[in-house]
Amino acid sequence: MKTKVIIIILILSSLSGFTQTKSKKTLSQTFKSESTANNVTYFEVTKKMFESLTKAYSEEPKVKEYISKLHNIKMLQPAGEKRNEKGKILYSNFIRYTNLDDFTLLMTNNNEKSKMSFLKKEGKVKNEFLLVSTDMVMYVSGTLDIGSLTELEGIIEMAGEAVGL
Repeated sequence: MKTKVIIIILILSSLSGFTQTKSKKTLSQTFKSESTANNVTYFEVTKKMFESLTKAYSEEPKVKEYISKLHNIKMLQPAGEKRNEKGKILYSNFIRYTNLDDFTLLMTNNNEKSKMSFLKKEGKVKNEFLLVSTDMVMYVSGTLDIGSLTELEGIIEMAGEAVGL
C-alpha cells in the first residue's frame, strides 16, 4: 500500500511540473522573438539614430527638441495574407507571455473585430509607452509624456524617410 501511495505521489508531482506556467518574457525578449516570425514586419529606431536625426534637423528647433526626447521605437505589424488572424495571435501572445507587471494599463478596447491595450511605465530617466493591438505592437521610450505622443506619427515618418522606408 505504501508503495502505491509513493508511486501516485511521484506521478502527481511529475504532472504538476507540466502544468506550471512558463515564465514570462521581458519586453525585449518578446520583440526579439516576434521580430523574426513569419508574416511580421519589424521596425526599430535606436537612440543613436535619434541623435543623428537631431543633428540633421538642427534648423527646425521644434522637431529637434522632440527627437531629442526619444530613446527607442519598436514596431511589429502582422503582414501577409492572413494579417487579421496573425494580428489576433500576436496580440494574445504579447499580452499573455510578456512580463508587463511594471506597466500601468491606461486604456483597453476589446470588441469582436479588434483588441487594443495601451500601457505606460514611468521611470526616473525615461517613460515607456506600449500599444498592443491586433493591428500593431508599438513601443516608445524616452523623456516624453503622454501629451507629446501625438507628434510621434510625424517623427516616425521622418525617421522612415531617413532610412529609406
